[in-house]
Amino acid sequence: MNTESIMRLDQSGRAVDLSQPGRARPSGPAAGLFQRVSGQPTARLISKRGSRSRAIEAADTSFAPIFVVGCQRSGTTALAVMLDRHSRIAMLPETQFFNKFIHKDRAAGGEMSHRAMAERALACPFIEETHLSLEELLAVFETYEPTYPNLFRSLMEAYQIHHGKFRAAEKTCNHLFHVPELLQLYPQSKFICIVRDGRDVCRSIRNVPWGAHSTWESLCRQWKGFAREGMRLQRKLSPKIFTIVRYEDLMREPEHELRQLCDFIGEEFQPAQLEEGTGTDVIPVYEQAWKGKARKKPDAQRVEAWRRNETPLQIAQWNFYMGRTLRACGYPDTRVEGVPLTRRFIWAAKYIPYLPGLHPIALWANRLLRGRNRLFEKVTAEAKQRAGSQSDAARAEAKTLQPKEVSTDAGLRELSRV
Repeated sequence: MNTESIMRLDQSGRAVDLSQPGRARPSGPAAGLFQRVSGQPTARLISKRGSRSRAIEAADTSFAPIFVVGCQRSGTTALAVMLDRHSRIAMLPETQFFNKFIHKDRAAGGEMSHRAMAERALACPFIEETHLSLEELLAVFETYEPTYPNLFRSLMEAYQIHHGKFRAAEKTCNHLFHVPELLQLYPQSKFICIVRDGRDVCRSIRNVPWGAHSTWESLCRQWKGFAREGMRLQRKLSPKIFTIVRYEDLMREPEHELRQLCDFIGEEFQPAQLEEGTGTDVIPVYEQAWKGKARKKPDAQRVEAWRRNETPLQIAQWNFYMGRTLRACGYPDTRVEGVPLTRRFIWAAKYIPYLPGLHPIALWANRLLRGRNRLFEKVTAEAKQRAGSQSDAARAEAKTLQPKEVSTDAGLRELSRV
């Protein structure tokens, strides 16, 4: 690979050229970044277009990433910032790798070479926020076989090296639904799922640009899906692999909760993790408007904002949709009181399209209706355009056939000649 030298310092302070095939290997925690195991990749994707990706993990267990997952607006970014401020942890901005990138890239059917895959990854709007160069990514990726799991691992390792740290971490909310796959690919992974009161989550999503037009029914269904999946994984997986932290506890007792999480991931707590002055690159510039609070110190005033800002009827509606799951998560005051039976019937009817068995059908019907509406609008616009063109032509033709006006003086002169 023809590229300029990429120099990093290993743990002992020795300069290491990462761009040369014969480069020296770092020692200590960073050593595993460049190890091969009998010439095999860390994870090999068996089928590129199979119904489900199957992976075989090689003997290298040095890669121990940290994943922060949970529903949107639950404090995932705030927690990611706290972890990124640790001197040993490099937290990638949200990549959406397993949630979106792989599916879109596979559907596009591009070339599966190291360079082509790396170029497509760095062109992704989410992944480009890592600000990694192609040379930095290829310096790591070319030590593995060109597969999606190895590409993701290379992104994390290259980002870790870029920031001069010893451990990689990543925060993508929807990776919660890929935990079994991620654990199979990277067995040394640690998963932190953050849960927040669904009533605060719903009102928070409605306050950001991308969620302003969401219905309460869809938001309640979304939160319940994340909360239930988190509780399911907590029951299924070892507490040494997967843990849940409540947003409310993190805001009220940040040092206590962060110390426990550092013990969970095997790192020492550092006071700088809670200091605003400690730099972080977790939040892209374009997201600062609605994620800027995550850079500030934890504030207990952010807890239970729904009590102070919403009407009893609105709270009752949320409890009607999410009450059972809220209670399962340990949240209080989830009863529906003082609501007439007719109102409850209306709420129940509005939620029917979001029921588990009916939601896929409702989505299909919605896409079909949207497609028909777009087609109707297109046909209507074309008809109006044709009608307008015909009207213009008719007016132009009528204008040519209209007799010319003759002035009175000209008419008198013609008569005098006669």
